[in-house]
Amino acid sequence: MALSDTIRAAIAGPVVKIAGPLRTAITITPRTGRDIHGPTYGTPRAAKALVENTSMMVTAADGTQKLSTAKFTFFEREVIAEGDRITLNGVTTNVVKIGGLLDETGIPYLPQAWTGK
Repeated sequence: MALSDTIRAAIAGPVVKIAGPLRTAITITPRTGRDIHGPTYGTPRAAKALVENTSMMVTAADGTQKLSTAKFTFFEREVIAEGDRITLNGVTTNVVKIGGLLDETGIPYLPQAWTGK
């Protein structure tokens, strides 16, 4: 068994068993592009994430610094990108940074997203 398989098994087993009940239902709306009016968005999808209420400066992929208001950690291999929107308890915020430990295919084991303005 490869190390990557061991990590996936740990996430699917003990991590989800212990921290899984702490996840909150959210909605992710992917940004699909831009038009003359600004960003365009696709179909929202439901997800669950461990949500941390945190306020910190984060640096986006383009080098700009933004104030983050929350951090979301996903236990599933969730596809998320900067510019997507996350809705939690009726409040929608933009993803300003993404991160996570990458596996051998370049997809994070535990994707993380920071939201802010």
